[in-house]
Order: sequence, then structure tokens, then C-alpha cells
Amino acid sequence: MEEAAAKERSFLAYMNAKLPLYKKFPTFEKAFGYKEEEPQKKEQTPDDMLAVAMKLNAAFGGTVY
Repeated sequence: MEEAAAKERSFLAYMNAKLPLYKKFPTFEKAFGYKEEEPQKKEQTPDDMLAVAMKLNAAFGGTVY
């Protein structure tokens, strides 16, 4: 496990030194060899929005009706 962590740290150090030297920055997929997954977006209902607003209001010391 320590060997894998050491390899990862050395790779990150190399990339941190190398990438700023590029004139045209490569895409994430091209640079790292895999595509980053986009998070699933969930539609928020009005009731969900109200619940979040009430929690924030209570957290900041407001009055909850």
C-alpha cells in the first residue's frame, strides 16, 4: 500500500511540474486516460426548497414559523 501511495505522490509531483509548461492544456480525459463522471442532477421540488430554507433560517438564528 505504501508503494502505491508513493507512486501516486510521485506522479502528482511530476504532473504539477509538467502541466504548467504546456502551451495548450490537455483535456482531463486525454491527460488522465479516463472520463470524469458527471454527477446526477436531481430536480428539487418546492417543498424541498422550503425545507432547506427553513433549516438555513433556523441555523442562522431566524424564526421558523
